[in-house]
Amino acid sequence: MPHDTDLQAALAAARDAHQADDPVGGLVHARRARALAQAQGLAAAEAEAALLEVKHLWRQGLTPEARSAAEAALPLIDAQGQPAGSAEVRAVLVTVLHDLGQPAQALGMGQEALRFAQTLGDPALLALCHSRLGVLYDGLGDHDRAIEMMALAVALPTAAATPARSSPHA
Repeated sequence: MPHDTDLQAALAAARDAHQADDPVGGLVHARRARALAQAQGLAAAEAEAALLEVKHLWRQGLTPEARSAAEAALPLIDAQGQPAGSAEVRAVLVTVLHDLGQPAQALGMGQEALRFAQTLGDPALLALCHSRLGVLYDGLGDHDRAIEMMALAVALPTAAATPARSSPHA
C-alpha cells in the first residue's frame, strides 16, 4: 500500500531530522507522518509521530506550541504502553513548563518522567530525565538537588556531557 511506504518514509525522515538537529524539516515530516497514520488508523505510528512533533517544536523554541502538542500527545503515547515515549514526552514537558513559569507542574512532570524511565532501566533515558530535573532544580535554587541529579545523569554508562544530544531521546 503506497500510504504505508509514505508513512514509513515520513517517520524515517522525521527521525533522521531529529538526529541531524534539523527541527524545521523534522516538524514537516513528523506532521506528515502523523496525518498519514491518523488516516490509516495506525495508533502506534501516530504516537511516534506525535512525539517527534513535540521534540521538533521544542528544539525550535516554540514553547507554547510544544506544550500544546505534548499535552495532546500524552494520551496517544501512554495508550501505546511504551514507557520510553511516555518518559520522553514528559521530559520535554519539564523544560517547557519551567520555561513557561510553571515550576511545580514541571517538577511533577519530571518525577513522572523519571518513574517511566526507571521502569525501563535505559541509561540514556535515565540520564535525560535526571539532567532535565537537574536543570529544573537549579532554576528553582535547589543547587544541592541539582548537583545530585546531574551527577546521576553523567554517571550512567551512556551519558555524555549533554545527555539529551547523546541519545535518540529528547
